[in-house]
Amino acid sequence: MVTLAESLAPTWVVLPVAGFTLLIVASHVLLVTKADMPASRRRIRAMGGLLMMLTLPVMSYALCLADPVHGPREFVLSWMLTTGLLVLVMALAGLDVVNTWRLHRAGMKALRRELRDAHAAAVPDAPKA
Repeated sequence: MVTLAESLAPTWVVLPVAGFTLLIVASHVLLVTKADMPASRRRIRAMGGLLMMLTLPVMSYALCLADPVHGPREFVLSWMLTTGLLVLVMALAGLDVVNTWRLHRAGMKALRRELRDAHAAAVPDAPKA
């Protein structure tokens, strides 16, 4: 049995906050899956949300239930898993940034092509660029 003095944070603080955050992340994932956005963005953000939903209970365990004195192995493993999951969440966030840049570049290329075609149709004698 882990007492409050043996854990890093009080259970009565960590578990309600983690539960509330888990509900917020779960509702975000549900909204993202139904949102009108490119499929690549939807997949990345849904996977990031699911990964966050996995990270929250592991981090809660590491903060308030893992005992560094009586169970050092479980304590270290829970923090290693928490760190690894956070790295994966950050990697997905970076992937989302790169994907947003890619989508923006493709949109700008399509807009330039559309403007060039509209200009060519409006001014037939214009020099080609």
